[in-house]
Amino acid sequence: MKKTTQLRRLLERPQATLLCGAHDGISASLAERAGFDGIWSSGFCISASMGIPDVGLVTMSEHLEATSKINKCTNLPVVADVDNGYGDAINVTRVVKEYEMAGISGICLEDYHHPKRCSLIKGFRRNLESLEEFACKVRAAKETQNDPDFVVIARTEALVAEKGATEALERAAAYAAAGADLVLVQSKETTPGQIKSFAIEWDGAVPLVAIPTMYPEITVSELYELGYAMIIFANQGFRAAVSAMGEVFRRMVETQTIASVENDICPLSEIFSLVGYEEIRRLEDRFVAPGQSGGF
Repeated sequence: MKKTTQLRRLLERPQATLLCGAHDGISASLAERAGFDGIWSSGFCISASMGIPDVGLVTMSEHLEATSKINKCTNLPVVADVDNGYGDAINVTRVVKEYEMAGISGICLEDYHHPKRCSLIKGFRRNLESLEEFACKVRAAKETQNDPDFVVIARTEALVAEKGATEALERAAAYAAAGADLVLVQSKETTPGQIKSFAIEWDGAVPLVAIPTMYPEITVSELYELGYAMIIFANQGFRAAVSAMGEVFRRMVETQTIASVENDICPLSEIFSLVGYEEIRRLEDRFVAPGQSGGF
């Protein structure tokens, strides 16, 4: 089954589709092993893994390269967080073509004016594209796709930009009318009140998507009951990795030995399993003449 069709089938179930944020191949493999339904190719995490802030500095080619690597390492469908499409509606048409050819199952476009500003950070000025301009981007994306199962998510940052619930609903409705398969509404509030109110007022034209990073207490089932068909745990894995690496590095410097961390880090055998060394052994047995292999 195509991954695009796989994602469509997941969205047709009477339960939430749960995506995990990933920034590279091994994080995608771990998410699949854990039991997630799909992968979110996180713009925030990819930017951070490159050592740069999530403010529109990552190019389409850089993000596409990272997303392609993620997609090759998992059997799950991958949805790409492509910011505002790297330009206007013309740029969006290329984004759709390139990501579709790379085997990605869908994209998420947000209505920030370039350059975007990460939704999670306070203090930035946040400028949105006009409703009409962004609706044209959504329409361009849908008319460009070749695979009818390819998913386009339209993300409104109206609540984050403090434009109010009325404008958020107007934008979401316009994006759905332009052809968006789902609408993602983002909030920077630390409680889910805005998200709940939005769902109650939403007319249900298309399913909703939530990223509960800022309001972590709400559950997947609660969000699904409100009408959020897709839930994205966008950056927790990356943050866990940063926390663990920082602690391990600190202890190695402090103790001047790797023995101080050996019992607390992933065994090499686990890494070998995740990246497929057994397949290399199998291929070596079949195709590499005795004495020619470097061995393991």
